[in-house]
Amino acid sequence: MDFAEQNSRYKIVMDAVRKYVLEKDFSEEIRLPSETQLATRLGISRAHVREVYRALCVFGVCESRQGEGTFVRSRSHRQIYDTLSVLLLGITSDIMEIMEVRKTLEAGIAENAAINRSSTDVREMKLCLRKMRSSSDPRELSRYDNELHQVIGRSCGNEILVQLSTIVAGLVHKAILEHWSFIVSDPDHTVRDRTMEQHEELVGAISGRKPAIAKAVAQEHVELVIRSLNRYQNDSRQEK
Repeated sequence: MDFAEQNSRYKIVMDAVRKYVLEKDFSEEIRLPSETQLATRLGISRAHVREVYRALCVFGVCESRQGEGTFVRSRSHRQIYDTLSVLLLGITSDIMEIMEVRKTLEAGIAENAAINRSSTDVREMKLCLRKMRSSSDPRELSRYDNELHQVIGRSCGNEILVQLSTIVAGLVHKAILEHWSFIVSDPDHTVRDRTMEQHEELVGAISGRKPAIAKAVAQEHVELVIRSLNRYQNDSRQEK
């Protein structure tokens, strides 16, 4: 199954969830259909439903309760509609355009984090860096990368930036995993080394309360990811 077909199926699930939620009474708790029920109803794989439900939990729209199912978290009708609409839109957007949006958001977050971060925030960032340095597994590296940016986000002091960044991070998480998979498997470690250096420079600038440098490094880092993804994807196409 190619990327476009896979995204089309995610869109089908998201659209079904949105319609299901909007038909419900928000004065009562909303439990989504089980993964099996929705997959059967839509005629698609349960795995696609599971991925969407997991994403909704990551974005804070839903919560998974062991043995009970997936529930919409308590919030306003408008908030649910807006969030689901953004996620649905994101599924059909060009990944490189989303990465450009991420570059702008990450720059603003890094700049604010350098001003507002606490000593606890810095310790958590450095812990994430240590985890990244000690791993060669793409999935672990992708997870630690995400954890680092979450800590930076929490320290920036702007909740709107954090929420927008969380949504965008969810939309590009597969691309970030792909990026780590490429650079880990590449015998030339140049891109991997530079990626790690940029994370260290970013944390250093935030730790040293240097907002202009933190902003510049954050922009440079996302630009590096965009360039390397394009290069590795082009190399893969040429090999076929």
